[in-house]
Amino acid sequence: RAEDLARVAGKLLEAFESPFEINGQPIRSGASLGLTLYPIDERSASGLLRNADAAMYRVKRSGGGRFCFFEPGMTEQATDRLALEADLTRAVERGDLRVSYQPVKALASGRITGVEALVRWQHPERGLMLPSLFIPLAEDCGVIHELGAWVLRRACEDMATLAKDQDLRLAVNISVRQLKHPQFEQRVLEVLEQTGFDAGRLTFEITESALFGGGEVAADTVRRLAEHGIRFSLDDFGTGYSSLAYLRQLPIDKLKLDPSFIGDDTLSSTDGAIIAAVIALARSLGIDVVAEGVESAPQVELLALHGCDQMQGYLISEPLSVEALVAWLRGDPSSLGEPAD
Repeated sequence: RAEDLARVAGKLLEAFESPFEINGQPIRSGASLGLTLYPIDERSASGLLRNADAAMYRVKRSGGGRFCFFEPGMTEQATDRLALEADLTRAVERGDLRVSYQPVKALASGRITGVEALVRWQHPERGLMLPSLFIPLAEDCGVIHELGAWVLRRACEDMATLAKDQDLRLAVNISVRQLKHPQFEQRVLEVLEQTGFDAGRLTFEITESALFGGGEVAADTVRRLAEHGIRFSLDDFGTGYSSLAYLRQLPIDKLKLDPSFIGDDTLSSTDGAIIAAVIALARSLGIDVVAEGVESAPQVELLALHGCDQMQGYLISEPLSVEALVAWLRGDPSSLGEPAD
């Protein structure tokens, strides 16, 4: 009966609430359960597994840590997801993705200090797909490693096309799965050597929650890459775990304030206090602060008042192709970027 299965699923989830001890070390884990009933939902073993997998995927998409029963329609969604996974794998293999670049500007000097590489996928049937739609898919199907390596190589190659006097930093987003891959460090160093891009101009951006979930393996990779001159930035700072241990234990060079803190032209007293506290903390540690999602002059004034170092957003520029970026840096007003996200 469904109620019996739900009771067993609840006990399984409870078993994961406490850490497991392995070799004397506490290891925290979690579970996402997809449930289906025989013979109500399906009679064949393959069909039951397909149903359970579809239900589990629904749980994972909603954040995990619970169970979900199979419902009609999930199979169709799972089939569509498998088709999209196959399309993404082929797109990565053929290099059908593209990279756009959003400039980062210093508040004090007004100088463009760098760009953030943003991958885009122009699906032949579904149109332009943004990272939030396909990066989680790439992580689930395992193609994130090939995708990440392709983006890094393309971005390093594109930066080589800029004028020699444009000493811009390049920021590339990475996931915790990339950091935990045993060959990630080697792949990064190979790309830098083959493209001739200076490791000292490269910054990897990773979210707080991803770094928190990566454990000591990810932290060790960060430390080793930092020894080669690569810098690291905590993305969406203030929305995740915000553990000060990161700043104390890891070579973090930059904090990126989440756009939610500056969503309005007038900051609330709470948001203003948080921004001021983050900037004060970062300054005492010699870390820069970048505000994301800047779209208006009043936002710039408020950020400058609180002493923010850098900013990026549509007020400065939308994401640009490398050709448009070159023209934009030269002051060509005819350069066009992509539509707003």
